[in-house]
Amino acid sequence: MQSIIGNIPYFLMALLAFSVLIIGHEFGHFIMARVNGVKVL
Repeated sequence: MQSIIGNIPYFLMALLAFSVLIIGHEFGHFIMARVNGVKVL
């Protein structure tokens, strides 16, 4: 049980980093579409 408790912060950090990566990737697509003149919204 102790090992699972100890690994929680690393799991949360990895999850946070992954979500930021996904959001950044999608935001990058949105910016490129805007730059290319594609109407997104």
